[in-house]
Amino acid sequence: MEKLGERIREMLRVRKMTQQQLAEKIHMTETSISRYIGGERTPSSATITRIADALGTSTDYLLRGTEKNPKEEKLRAIIDHYGEEEQKLKAIEELTELQEALIKDRFKGGFEYAIAEEIADVYVMLAQLKIIYGFSEDKIEEIKNYKITRTIERMGGGAK
Repeated sequence: MEKLGERIREMLRVRKMTQQQLAEKIHMTETSISRYIGGERTPSSATITRIADALGTSTDYLLRGTEKNPKEEKLRAIIDHYGEEEQKLKAIEELTELQEALIKDRFKGGFEYAIAEEIADVYVMLAQLKIIYGFSEDKIEEIKNYKITRTIERMGGGAK
C-alpha cells in the first residue's frame, strides 16, 4: 500500500490541501492520514472511499494508479491558469447568461440554440466546480438522487 500513500500525497498537492484539511473533511485525525501516507497503516475500504471523495478522485486511482480522466486534466489546467476564484465568478456569470436566455425564450421564443449553448457552458463550469471543491462524481450522484427522491415525495409520492 506504499503507492496508496504516494497517490494520496500527490492528490493533496494537486488539490492544494493539507493533511489536516483532509482529516477534517473525512472526520479523522491528521495522525491517521499521516500514517496512511507514510505506509504505516492501511485504511479500510470505506476510508479509502471517503479519502477519494474528499480528494475528488476515484478509489481506482488511489489503489491502482489508473490514468486520470483526460477531460478532468484539461479542466484542471484551465482552473490552474485562471485561478479558482476567477472560475467561481465565471460560473456565476454562466448561470446568469443561462437565466437571461431562458427569460428571452419565455417572452419571445426561438432561443433554443442559445439555451443549448448556455447549458453547455454551465456544464463545463459545474465540472470545474466539482474539481475545485473536490467532489467526486459518486458524491454528486448521491446528492442528486436524494434531491430527486425528496422532490417526488413532496409531489405526493409519485411522478405524474
